[in-house]
Amino acid sequence: MTAYDLAEREALTRLPNRAIQAFGAATFASVGYPFRVHDQRELWRYIDVMHEGYMDRNLKSLGAVSGEEVRLATWLADRTFEYSNSLFQRPFTGGYCASRALLQIRGIETASKECPGKSVLELGPGSGFLSLLMAKSGYAVDTVEVAQALALHQSLFFHHFLPNSSHVLHQSNNRPPDSPPAEGWIRQIPWWTYADNSDLSYGYDLVTVNHALAEFHPASLVYLLHRFGQTHSAKFKYSPPIIAEGLGGGRTHSAVLQQMHECGWSSQAKGPFYLFKFDPVLASQQFADDVRQQQYQKSLRRKVKRTIYLTVVERRKKHNTATDTNQEDHSLQQLRQVFDRHIPNEQHPDAFYLMI
Repeated sequence: MTAYDLAEREALTRLPNRAIQAFGAATFASVGYPFRVHDQRELWRYIDVMHEGYMDRNLKSLGAVSGEEVRLATWLADRTFEYSNSLFQRPFTGGYCASRALLQIRGIETASKECPGKSVLELGPGSGFLSLLMAKSGYAVDTVEVAQALALHQSLFFHHFLPNSSHVLHQSNNRPPDSPPAEGWIRQIPWWTYADNSDLSYGYDLVTVNHALAEFHPASLVYLLHRFGQTHSAKFKYSPPIIAEGLGGGRTHSAVLQQMHECGWSSQAKGPFYLFKFDPVLASQQFADDVRQQQYQKSLRRKVKRTIYLTVVERRKKHNTATDTNQEDHSLQQLRQVFDRHIPNEQHPDAFYLMI
């Protein structure tokens, strides 16, 4: 923990403000979600998070499962129980996140059929179950995590499951690795190493970002899209697809998709998955559709606001008429005129809220 914090502070002396802003855990901070710890004993809180209470929904989404999926689930549950019980004396089986990861690995397997190899970058691994499933399935997995607490949890968690095939890139090294990890391995790349280097020494076959794209700072998303779009394509003659099972919370999904399209990435929704490909021609068409839809929605909102305003005015008139028939005291009528002489009630900026 101390080594991580010291390396992160050292990195902050090198990075420009915009990079620090882009790779800060902005969404966590905005909602008050704890993303830093000061004692290793706190890490139990991150074993099975982000999908709390959704196991039944996850299982329903899975439908029928294969014998291999049952075997993988058993492996995850048994080892998670060993880890949480022995290290923290808190029994977890990881059901919330593990059940979601089983759905996510299906999407990875489908997307990887169009990929040349098995090198995967996962951004925002969260509790880490998908990373483990990918490694267990033979993928070469690099991960990047911006939240200190989750990065520290992942380090311990991965080592418990894969003591001989998980590795944390030396935290004080700001240079990126020069080759992908071996298949079946997980390697953690510190966020500042990922942010500090736009040059790529090797390519990825697939990038996965689950329930997180809408939580990215817009500048961080641009960095991701440029790095694996134009830069990756120029150097390796292809760009890896980005697959996301859900976009997460934070920005609106329409805003995220519009930014993806504007940066040259086309989108395709397949059930709970979004598949993004670097395709500037198709993306420009989708961006034009986004703009037209945005203009239509603005026009619709204006019509709705106008309708609400006219309704408020009519209700106010009826209210005033009803008041007049009650033969209000003359002195009160004079007082009303004092307040109404500059702006009629129905034109008051707060007219709508006054009528609710």
